[in-house]
Amino acid sequence: MKRKSVIALVLAAGLSLSLFGCGSKTADPTGAPASQPPANTEQNGQPSLQDAKISIVSAASGGAWYSIGGALAELFKNEIPGAVTECGPGGGISNIFTVSAGEAQLGFGFPNDVVDAENGAGSFDGNQITNIRGVTALYPGILHIAVAADSNIKTVEDLKGKVLCTQTKGNSAEQAMNIVLQAYGMTYDDMSTVNYVGFTDAVDLVKDGHADAIAYMSTYPYAALQDLAESKGVKLLGLDDEHIAKVQEINPAYEAIDIPGGTYKGTDEDVKCISAKTILFTSAEVSDDLVYAMTKVLYENYDHLCTVNSSLSNMTPEYGSNTGITLHPGAEAYYKEISAIQ
Repeated sequence: MKRKSVIALVLAAGLSLSLFGCGSKTADPTGAPASQPPANTEQNGQPSLQDAKISIVSAASGGAWYSIGGALAELFKNEIPGAVTECGPGGGISNIFTVSAGEAQLGFGFPNDVVDAENGAGSFDGNQITNIRGVTALYPGILHIAVAADSNIKTVEDLKGKVLCTQTKGNSAEQAMNIVLQAYGMTYDDMSTVNYVGFTDAVDLVKDGHADAIAYMSTYPYAALQDLAESKGVKLLGLDDEHIAKVQEINPAYEAIDIPGGTYKGTDEDVKCISAKTILFTSAEVSDDLVYAMTKVLYENYDHLCTVNSSLSNMTPEYGSNTGITLHPGAEAYYKEISAIQ
């Protein structure tokens, strides 16, 4: 088994032990539900909704996935009678392993990683996974490459010889940054040091002067970078059209997107970055009834979710139903019910 596959498997195994970070553990079965699931019976060996466990794997604390995951755990607890919910950290790659193994029922990720899993490619070389199914697309996940506002680093090329922080090897953000460096004819070997750490630790390293730049994928604004912006100001490193085209030659799943000026203190102009659609996925083994119920709760509480993170305003039924991967039959049934798909 190749080394990066082993790393991904170890991450998935470790995360399965830590699904107790940001959600609720006990449901209140007496509250009146806003959404009534279609049935409450055992299906395909899965527990009834009255006994359903919904574990969610998100990302490291400080990012959008973590805060949204906690909000979803609370929402499902309140809206699906009898459900027991919890949310924990994770990562775009490791979440696929965790959900596929049945150690979580819902995960955050990117469709290009699921396609790699289905083909046994990239981080999934030798570990083909074919049971991941889409629930909804949420919003574009954007690769932020940021430095302190007073840094002399102005372009991606200026990162040569610097200390970079990004997420664990195999994580979607780390992979995206690796592709950006390739587009510029660089690798991680061109850095003096690369620290593979979480959002908050990376920001602390930059604030303390122990790192020069961070590269993380999230919606905007995300809390950890806001913290850096408030203390030191931030400068985002943009990509020009030529290098974005090179990124897309390597992986066409990435799209160009602008982070508006003023989003972070110290960044006044729009900055062009790369993005990949953030999705929620489940496994084919999770019951149709439970996935239908979760999907319905998401959309019937759309206004509330937009207050959790404004980027969730992208999650219209038309956008959400296009996950870029095969939809779970339970989610598909809901989208057909509301005529979002035929």
